Amino acid sequence: MGRTAHVLIGLGLLTLSACSGSADPSPPPPTPTVSSTPPDPTPSPTAPVMPDAAKAHTKAGAKAFVEYFWQVVDYAQATGDTPAITALSLGGCKGCEGGARSIEKVYAAGGSIRGGQTRPSRYRVEWLKAGKLQLAYVTIDLRFSNQTVDMPGSANDKTSGGSHARDRLELLATHDGWKVAQLVVLP
Repeated sequence: MGRTAHVLIGLGLLTLSACSGSADPSPPPPTPTVSSTPPDPTPSPTAPVMPDAAKAHTKAGAKAFVEYFWQVVDYAQATGDTPAITALSLGGCKGCEGGARSIEKVYAAGGSIRGGQTRPSRYRVEWLKAGKLQLAYVTIDLRFSNQTVDMPGSANDKTSGGSHARDRLELLATHDGWKVAQLVVLP
């Protein structure tokens, strides 16, 4: 990711020593050395790990899965690593596929994404059964922090202030938890 590199500039010290005029000159004092330790680089984002609670086929499990899903989206935006988004969704989830493609397009062009973290709130979980299928519709409010899409050359950069949306994630229970069948931005 094209993060701004932090550069530590060290100031070299020049030590001058004068001769004492003695017939037995002593060696000059050692030149002091200035050692600088570069600051720790900005830590790389860590891939989120799905909590066990997000695998439960309960309303609380569906909510925990949606929280985890948005952590994965935040991670993908920060790193360009999108396979986890598609792994959490079923083929045909247009919102999931479109979001992953948008992130991939930025990184493939040499760009990066800073900010835009999501903060989900106001969860409403609807529990549905269709034959043997277990479904959950999770409606949430999302707040997004300020975001900069940093493309090579500053002319193509895009910055947006924080925003919000109301989304519905339509989940299907699977043998190992949940998958997003559809991600719908509500009016």
